Amino acid sequence: MYYKLKHAIIGDIKIQYKYKFYHVGIFMMILWVLILYNLPKELLKQYYAPFLLLNLNIGTFFFVGGLILFEKSERTLDAILVSPLGFRRYVISKLVSLIILALVENTFITIFLFGFVNVNWFNYLLSVIVISVIYILFGIGLVVKYNGISDFLFPAILFNFVLEFPSLYYFGLDYLPIIRYITPTGPGLLLADSIIGDFNVINSIFGISISLIWIIVAFKYADRRFTRYIIRGEIS
Repeated sequence: MYYKLKHAIIGDIKIQYKYKFYHVGIFMMILWVLILYNLPKELLKQYYAPFLLLNLNIGTFFFVGGLILFEKSERTLDAILVSPLGFRRYVISKLVSLIILALVENTFITIFLFGFVNVNWFNYLLSVIVISVIYILFGIGLVVKYNGISDFLFPAILFNFVLEFPSLYYFGLDYLPIIRYITPTGPGLLLADSIIGDFNVINSIFGISISLIWIIVAFKYADRRFTRYIIRGEIS
């Protein structure tokens, strides 16, 4: 079990490098630093959480979508075991490999913008991990239905309107506050609020608790869709 999982993770990292996901990550990292570095620190603190959400969206949801589309085009998904263990190992491999990439990219950006000692690293790690897990699981669940990037892109944009919706709060959009707390990525944003600034225990506990619920929901969504479109091979 452990050997197969380790082999799958290393294989995913190699595939991500082969298809230049790491090159894209490095490019985005440099681009964001160039754009954000000269902004006032108070402005950076205010908008860091929605920036993190957006960058994780690109580096997890869309990356896992692209990765699975490549796998489908090369028919490597045919080798996935049809047992629940096979799917779980497949998902864990995607989660670990893409979270590593997300951590490398966003940690560099965060240190470059704020330094090392000014960051709450506990909340940073929690934020990146829970948001990434939610994005990746929903990304897997959505993309398995499609065979090409053109088919996937439009529903992905619509899907991400919901996932990105809580970030509008930071730009002064008035809506029911409860929406921010019950959407899939909203609780993760509460964790991200404490990365730069004062640590809020209540927000952190709430953010972790609700995020765990959404992770379970996202996993079940991915599991059912994977079974339907990959294992059973249904066509809609």
